[in-house]
Amino acid sequence: MGVISFSFIRLLKKYSLLQKEYEKLTQEGREKVNKVIEELIVSSKDFNEEIKKKVLLELEQISKSQKESLKETTASAQEELLRVFAGIATFLKAEVMAQSKVFGALVDRAVDNVQKEYRSQLEAYRQQSLKKIEESLFNLIEEVASKVIGKSLTREEHESLVIKALEEAKKDNVF
Repeated sequence: MGVISFSFIRLLKKYSLLQKEYEKLTQEGREKVNKVIEELIVSSKDFNEEIKKKVLLELEQISKSQKESLKETTASAQEELLRVFAGIATFLKAEVMAQSKVFGALVDRAVDNVQKEYRSQLEAYRQQSLKKIEESLFNLIEEVASKVIGKSLTREEHESLVIKALEEAKKDNVF
């Protein structure tokens, strides 16, 4: 971007210098023509129409030449400006594309991180819920067992009783 800006500034300076040079040449041409006219008038009292026409014709040719030179220089400067602007546009387009890719990657990573966080929170909630269900189930079984047996069992006694019941059920092919 710096190179393009530098080229653009250099081109504007060149254009400004050419415009000043044109103005200088135009002024110098006028001064030369005026000087020639004055010399002719001074040297010749009989300033006739033919000399006047020649001087005016010469002045007109100088003016046309300077105008053509300015047109060519202006056209060249315009072409250079268009090339610089096209370069700037291409650079900006590439920069926008690169930035959008970077932004897209950042968004993808952020979404992935959020999904991972939700999954871990969901798994933690699931484990906590299973633990609560397991505790409730043990409490329920303990309560049912105490009503059925008529006494309260410790957790170890209860586990041993449940394991024994499951083993018997397995032997009897209940499940």
